[in-house]
Order: sequence, then C-alpha cells, then structure tokens
Amino acid sequence: MHATAVSAKKPDVKRRPHRKVRSGCLTCKIRRVKCDELRPFCARCIKFGIRCDGYASPKVAKGVPPTRANILPKHPYSIPLYKGPALMRFEDEDESRYFEVFSTNTAYEIFPNIEMGRLRTIFLQACDAKKFIRQAAIALGALDVTSQASRPPSHTRYAARSNFNNPPNRHYQYALKEYAHAIKCAQMDGENDFRTALMTSLVILSFEGWLGNHEVAVQQIRLGTRLLKEWKERRREKSAPGSSLLAASDDENVLSHVFTRLSIQLRSATLPLPSVSSELPPLRIDDPEKSERMPESFSDLTEAGKFYGNIVRFAVTFVAQGLPRIAGASSLTGAYQVGVATGNQIPDDVAKAQATLTKSLHRWMKAFAWLRSNRKFQTLAEKKASITLELQMKATYMGAIKSLAQDELVFDAYHDIYRDIVNLSEALLNCSNTSRVPKFCFDSGVVIPLWFTGHKCRDPILRRKVISLLLSYPRREGVWDSVFAGLVIECLRAFEEEYMKDGEVPGWARIRNTSFDVDLKKRVVEVKCQQRMSATSDEVVLRRRTVDYYVHTGVTLEQVGAVIA
Repeated sequence: MHATAVSAKKPDVKRRPHRKVRSGCLTCKIRRVKCDELRPFCARCIKFGIRCDGYASPKVAKGVPPTRANILPKHPYSIPLYKGPALMRFEDEDESRYFEVFSTNTAYEIFPNIEMGRLRTIFLQACDAKKFIRQAAIALGALDVTSQASRPPSHTRYAARSNFNNPPNRHYQYALKEYAHAIKCAQMDGENDFRTALMTSLVILSFEGWLGNHEVAVQQIRLGTRLLKEWKERRREKSAPGSSLLAASDDENVLSHVFTRLSIQLRSATLPLPSVSSELPPLRIDDPEKSERMPESFSDLTEAGKFYGNIVRFAVTFVAQGLPRIAGASSLTGAYQVGVATGNQIPDDVAKAQATLTKSLHRWMKAFAWLRSNRKFQTLAEKKASITLELQMKATYMGAIKSLAQDELVFDAYHDIYRDIVNLSEALLNCSNTSRVPKFCFDSGVVIPLWFTGHKCRDPILRRKVISLLLSYPRREGVWDSVFAGLVIECLRAFEEEYMKDGEVPGWARIRNTSFDVDLKKRVVEVKCQQRMSATSDEVVLRRRTVDYYVHTGVTLEQVGAVIA
C-alpha cells in the first residue's frame, strides 16, 4: 500500500502558454514598465512629463493582401480635430499632477452631462494648442485639489490626490499664480479668431465662477454672447442673397449653443421690462424635425439623450427669442405687471412655438417613462444620467409653462411636477458619495430647477425642502450659487406666508418682481420684491430684507480687466 502511494507520481502541471502582450507604447516598452495603452499617447508618459513615442504600426498578416479603403470626398466644412497632447511642456511635477487631476476628474465635474461632453473634448484638445488654456486647466485642477484638501482625509476622492501633502492654502496660491499666467498669455496671444475668443471667455468664466466672482463671470457671458452675435452677422453678410447660410463647423455649433444657453442665466429680475412698442426682428425658431421621429419608447439612455439635446436647443432658442416679445415676462421668476392684463401682448408666433415645445416635451417624457419602468439602471453613471435627463426635461417643461403664464395661480395646478423636480434633485445630490458632489459645474444642474420651484410652488413643505437642499449642498452652477438662491427663496417664503390661510398663500399676497442687491464690502444681500397688502386693495408695496452672505471674490477685476475689454 505504502509502496504504491510512493510510486504514484503527480502529473506535471504546465502553465498555459500565451503570447506576451506587446501593444504598449514604444516609450514604456523601452523603460520596461506597464503601459495603460491610452491612445494616441499614454497617460503614464503624460503624467511624468516625458515624451510618448506613440505606438508601432500594426503588422499585416503574411499572405493577406492589404485592403484599400475607398477615398471619400472631403466635406467642405469638415474641421480638423486637435491631435492629442504630443508632449505637454510642464515646467515641474506639480503642473503635471494638477493637469492630471483636471483631465481625469475636474473636467468631468465642470462639464458633467451629455450635452457638455463635446465641450469637454474641445476644452481638453485646446490645452495642447494653446498654452494659456493649458495653464488655466492647471489652475482649475489646483482649485479642485484645494476644495478636496479642505475636507477630512476620509473624503479624499482619488488616490492621485493623496500625493499632495501640502496644506490647502498652498494649492490655492498655486491656482492663483497659474491663472494669472494664463491671463497674461491670453493677452499676448495674437490670434483673435472666433473659437479662441470664446475659449478665452470659457476659461475666465470657469475659474471665476468656481471662486464665486459672479461679476466677472457675468461679464464673460455677455462678452461671449456679443461675440456670438457679431459672428452670426458676419456669416449672414458673407452668404449670397437668397441662399442658405454657410454651414458652421461642429465646434462652432457647440460653442454657439453653449453661450446661447448661458445667456439665459443672465435673465435676472433686475433687468428692465421690455417695451411693448419696441420693434423686434421676426421670430426665428426652427421646429426640431427629429422630434417628429421620436419613438413611443426609448431603447436606451443614448437615444433619450439625443432627443433631449434637440428639445433643449429648441427650448433655449425659444427663451432667448420668444420672451423678449412678451412685455410681462422679463425675468426667470416671471415679472408680471400687477393689475395689467397681458393676454393681448402674446404674439401668435410665440404662442405657437410654445405649443410645439410643450408637445415635444410631453412625447419625450412619455417615451422616457417606459424606459425608466422597464429597465433597471445598474451603474452609478447610468443612474445619474437617468435622473439628470428626467430632471432637466421636467424643469424645461415648467419653464415653458411659466413663460406665457399670466397669473400666479396657474402654477398651483402643477404641484405633482414640482414634487418630482424636488425629489429628483435630492436623488441626484444623494446618488453618489457626498465628497464627489462638485463645488462648481459649468451648466445648470439642480440650482435653476430648485430656484423655479422655490418661487412658484407655494406648498410649505416642498418649499422648505427646496431651501434645505440649496443650503445643505453648497454648489455653483454657471453664475448661479445654491446658498444665495436658498437665502433669497427663504425671504420670499417669509413674505408670502405672513398671509397664509389653511396652508395656502392667497393669490393677492404672492410676490412680484423679485430683485436683489449684493454688497461685496458688507457681505450682505438685500432682497426686494413687490406685494399687495390686502385682498381689497390693489396698492403694492416694496418689501425688503437684508441677509448675510459671504461672496468670495477671488481675483480682482483689475487683474483680468484687459482681457474683458
């Protein structure tokens, strides 16, 4: 028995043979380190500031004749994309690390949603072409690290950031230094083309918006909007009479849409009411043809996102061109003229455009409801994308309703949609780790939808929840600040609820024409609005309330004045 056991030999276990992977970049092969195989140039080489020699050309198998691709005619208006960063000229290791934070993380926070994806790509590509944009990206990465280093260590988001062992103030000072260098380089840059000018405005807007310097951010949006208007006029002049406009490039279309959308954020209640007698050009709102081909149910989020983009573009154009034609709608909160009927002031073309928009929104929400109920989104990215799409479309729908509303009581019929907006906003803020909530986002996320809801929804429970979300999750989206929005809505709630009866605010007590003045020296905000004092009198009084609000101004106006001019 023993002899048998000894004589038995274990069969030799051979390792499964496999070919060695040789698909890494040439630089990593020479250095004998693992390559992440990111194309066109690997991130490892970029991270350490060394030249990446790229990848070897694929070998054609012997005996197989190479296939020849048909040569297609080049589109007359196609644009060459910027190549990847052939060699980022970082002056030190800090620059390389801050840029890595920006390219792998900050850029996705500043430009988070589906629509901003293309703009994010343009921004990253421009970092290679323009030194001042690359320096601005480094400054934004340093700001991101500052905000993360200010939090407890357990809230650190990424391992890359654990390399920064200096106090937050050091990162902040580095950000200011790089930003000042970027502004200086922008002033010295000789190119004044449309794309470069808008990218310069985006750089300043992103940095100042992050710091909360809204005055400079607003100036950049106005500057970009003016440049956009001049660019469109030049294109019309170059077009032959009776022919269609010259086709714009993809990048120009993206930048054009971004600044058109940002210009909507500037419609504050402090703007004067438009004159009814003022002459305006004909309304130019193209009916989104693709919305007619919208399916009854979406197959996935990508399909829903495509139709979402078409409808949002239509909505942005409607707000930009349609609202100035309505004398009673001069602000995002609805500045109705007290005691003046505005029914005869709504042009037929504006009413028709609104009907088309609301019809498209209804179809989209119906198709999306099927997708949401029949498909379970597993990943965090899918959940956030789903919530964001539904939130933005419901907010857009209420914006379309609000635009032509002539009575504050109209909004009481949409309580369910306002409740959905609040719940979706809360879900979006809570669906990921709190430490991953960005401090700054280029486009609107939850602040504008909650701002609308806080003004127009008089349900006391929902209103308090809106205020709580805005104050509990400090964030800046474009030129909007959540804490500022929460403080203003809290003042309006207090004014209106002085006259609340049985949980309802009577129509005569609802505020009109909200405005506010920010005093940067005293760090206070004065909120002002109009309100009737009784149901038996049409007399309107100006209500005022001052609240403390710290506005971090960051870099002074003098430091960027030359670029703004």
